[in-house]
Amino acid sequence: MESAPICHIDRIPNEILRLILSFVAGDVTEPENEITLTSPSGTESYFQCILVARWVSRRFRMIANELGFWHNDKFHIVDFLFLQDHRPCRQAQYISTLLGDDHLVACLNRKCSWTFSNLESFYEIVARIPDLPRNTRTVVLEWFPEGIGFVIYRLATFTAVTELRIQFDLFNDENSPMVELDLDALSESLPLLETLDLNNLQTYSGTLAESANLHTFRVELSFRGEAIFSPSLLPINSAQRLKSLAIRMNDRYIHPITHEHFDPFVNLADLRLPFVWSLGCDILTHGKFTLTSLSIYYVPDDDPLAENVLPIFSAQSVKFLRQLDFDTTRGLRPVHLAPEVADQLTSALLNLRSLEVLAWKVHCRTSWFKRWAPLRNLRSVTLARQFIKFDAEVDGLLPDTEGYLLQITTKTNRFSRRRVTLVATRTR
Repeated sequence: MESAPICHIDRIPNEILRLILSFVAGDVTEPENEITLTSPSGTESYFQCILVARWVSRRFRMIANELGFWHNDKFHIVDFLFLQDHRPCRQAQYISTLLGDDHLVACLNRKCSWTFSNLESFYEIVARIPDLPRNTRTVVLEWFPEGIGFVIYRLATFTAVTELRIQFDLFNDENSPMVELDLDALSESLPLLETLDLNNLQTYSGTLAESANLHTFRVELSFRGEAIFSPSLLPINSAQRLKSLAIRMNDRYIHPITHEHFDPFVNLADLRLPFVWSLGCDILTHGKFTLTSLSIYYVPDDDPLAENVLPIFSAQSVKFLRQLDFDTTRGLRPVHLAPEVADQLTSALLNLRSLEVLAWKVHCRTSWFKRWAPLRNLRSVTLARQFIKFDAEVDGLLPDTEGYLLQITTKTNRFSRRRVTLVATRTR
């Protein structure tokens, strides 16, 4: 009996087939790489193209298992299998089936970044991949509905985690219970943590004081939660190591906290304050750190400009600032400043003689650019379209499309003599 002829594609070397399948996989985080299959009953199911290719043969499956997308930091196994609308137990069942492939498990042992969205899938993945606790460097917890305390406790068995990002539910309604984060347990479970990002933090207990290795800390308090910014959120034991700090408070920052609580962070180089309020101004004007990057969001509703904001530009902490993002927008709408206020802000920039990159979302006139001539290190300026009034000759055209930024790049030594090029970049 003659054997079946070998298909032409099976004659292709593994290296070529791997290249072909990498194009089939594409970017698994984008919707254009999915296909829809309809059952005889009319039910539609969605699959990644690469999953269909894995069904062809054992050879296809093993080559697909070795593709790089599995190790992409944005790869999330729940999204990959289109399980977002399934219950957590059902998600765990699908994940268990996928990870029944021993070769895939062996490939995923080397993955160093993992995203989890519920307790059931977390335990299923950790149980199926034996080297995961040893090799994981980054853990992302997204939209955890419950059980986050158990996950934090279990992370104590992860021996190499240096980055943790937690995204709490942004659309938590009033009837849903608040997800509380135990900061003491977090510090104890992850002593090597260098980067911590707490997004939409609703409520918490304990303190981050014992976290001794943090280089980057970002925290955003939920406007719907009960959390307030207090000294317990400051990683005091990381004071000598912390380089980057981003704080976004809600309207309940009533805890007695002063700029003196920030005095230990003398090596801070990057600071982001989405709302400039009196405390934020005090932190900048009295700071014992030397910043190279600063991002601030100013809404002039209550605070008088001259008293609270203008001193920032002459503070010792920003003397060697190289990058500044100053924003006066509220959402997509500009906050209209009085002409004399915008004029004072524009002139105050002259104190930042080391400035190289400027994002200036403040009302300004093109004729004011000549004032920045002493800023000899300035390389690029990004301006919000809706803030610019063209009252001087510039090279370039203003785009008519809404939602654009105008980036002004410069190449020669003196700003007043530089050729100005307007480059439209889409914003979302």
